[in-house]
Amino acid sequence: MHCPDQQGIVAAVTTFLLLNRGNVTDLSQHVDRASARFFMRVEWELEGFAMKREEIEQQFSEAIGQPFGMQWKLSFSDKPLRLAIFVSKLSHCLYDILQRHVSHEWHVEIPLIISNHEELRPVAERFDIPYHVFPITKANKAE
Repeated sequence: MHCPDQQGIVAAVTTFLLLNRGNVTDLSQHVDRASARFFMRVEWELEGFAMKREEIEQQFSEAIGQPFGMQWKLSFSDKPLRLAIFVSKLSHCLYDILQRHVSHEWHVEIPLIISNHEELRPVAERFDIPYHVFPITKANKAE
């Protein structure tokens, strides 16, 4: 979530969760002083939460989002995120991401890998992930 920086945001969010029997498991926040914007990510357990997941969005919007002029998104961690990977020529970061995926450290789906070079196609094929190349040349770089 993010909004103009102002007093009481953390208290309002955590009070909302407390009043609905939410147990916070992770919370990070910061203020971008240049833009005077507040950013926050919060994760909580849904077990025992006082409202159904279909109700959370509307209730949070009315109680917190609108009063603070917030832009925010609600995601549920039991649904895997879809992750497109963009690579160039070096493989170490790609292997790290793919290992985290295969070991279930990250709960994600990886439907494709996109590159501007062919070098890492064998890695994608080894993990059975479609690999798409968009070659960049001086002639098509601006496009």
